[in-house]
Amino acid sequence: MVDFLKDHVAKVLTGESRRIVISRLRIWDTAQAFFKRRSFMAKTGILKVTFANLLEEEDAIDQGGPRRESLHLLLGAICQDSCTLTNTSLGCVTRCNLRAQLENDYFRTVGQMLAVIIVQGG
Repeated sequence: MVDFLKDHVAKVLTGESRRIVISRLRIWDTAQAFFKRRSFMAKTGILKVTFANLLEEEDAIDQGGPRRESLHLLLGAICQDSCTLTNTSLGCVTRCNLRAQLENDYFRTVGQMLAVIIVQGG
């Protein structure tokens, strides 16, 4: 399975990198804004992450660490803030939340986020 995923990643992570600015305090809100943009999702390059607060960006060169950290934080935010997943004793499971699906298209956005988390090593 690991070899299959590595081969798949090598095929799909092509082209220009995608720059994304994430707030540690508002992971779900800031990430969602990027993932809902068609132009952002149309690109297939690796994510280049910058963390920012309200006043300034963090000074970090993304050689994988900030990306992996942001994807880890995003997974937690999906479980906590998206209304699409819920924690159980078995882990996170899908929660049928028709309102979230219809009004906000969260399931599509969360699906895209989860795919990026898997492919980009989150």
